[in-house]
Amino acid sequence: MKLPSAPGGKKLWICDIEVFKNYFLAVFYNGERWKMFDHTQLPELADALNDKELVLAGFNNFAYDDIILGFICSDPTCTTQKIYETSKDLIYGGERLREQVFRAQWAERPWHNSIDVFQLLNGKGSLKEWACRIGSNLVAETPAALS
Repeated sequence: MKLPSAPGGKKLWICDIEVFKNYFLAVFYNGERWKMFDHTQLPELADALNDKELVLAGFNNFAYDDIILGFICSDPTCTTQKIYETSKDLIYGGERLREQVFRAQWAERPWHNSIDVFQLLNGKGSLKEWACRIGSNLVAETPAALS
């Protein structure tokens, strides 16, 4: 399935990330091919995202994925543990980290822009709920079996 170009003729990539204590995965799809980067390829991931012609589309990426990807781009030598701690701060930091998260959400990115499908749906339903609604063959947390 070929994806349309993003506004302004930019390249559109659908993306999702998974963050675990000892594992990180970023998956991108442009309608024709997949790109995947794990925790051993963070410098390559940062290089791939350093593209002002790139628009990322995701689900809740404004509040989560874009912040994690931006963090990795700012320090491609970071550890999986640091990514995990940043993830936990986003999820559980609450009021204590509100200003820090706000700044991270609005920080400049090395890619052009992002589209957050969750915001377009007015925050109604999770990604897995929408996958069920559209009849997806597979609804899973992550494509990798982790212990």
